[in-house]
Amino acid sequence: MRKSKQDFWAGISFILIGAAFGVQYDELTGVSRIFPEILISIIILGGIYFVIKGLVQNYLEKKLTQSLSSSPQETKKSDEIKENCCVAEDAVESISWSRILIISIFAVLLVFSLEYIGFFVSSLAFVVISYLFLGDKSLQRSLLVRSLIFAVPFIIIVWILFVKLLHVPTPAGILF
Repeated sequence: MRKSKQDFWAGISFILIGAAFGVQYDELTGVSRIFPEILISIIILGGIYFVIKGLVQNYLEKKLTQSLSSSPQETKKSDEIKENCCVAEDAVESISWSRILIISIFAVLLVFSLEYIGFFVSSLAFVVISYLFLGDKSLQRSLLVRSLIFAVPFIIIVWILFVKLLHVPTPAGILF
């Protein structure tokens, strides 16, 4: 699949996810609506950006293909351009479905563990495990340290934003 189509469909997906979140947050009132509104807006704006980017890339790809095929005198030059063109389908990275499946399983486990061990401990475990799973395996020794350097401040920032500033209750489990 060409990059332009990937960007277009990723943008459509972002817009649909943002719309789904927008429908579900109607129950929130007052200040607790601000943060979700900001996130939903960012998701939808990102989706619009990717849709436009995909459409523009698709237009440029078609225009390039038409210009290359219109002059038979420059066949050699057009073949050279096609080989080096950044929109070649060979250059697109293949999708690792097994990684997507495993991260999805981690996310489902996160959801089920929220009630038992709490939001912050579950989230910390999810971020660390995901970082270890997706990280560069050649840095095995420093990978755990790097994951903790990223995850602990991230969870602390989320705690400050939700609990302290916005007063949004989070699922409390036996740990925190």
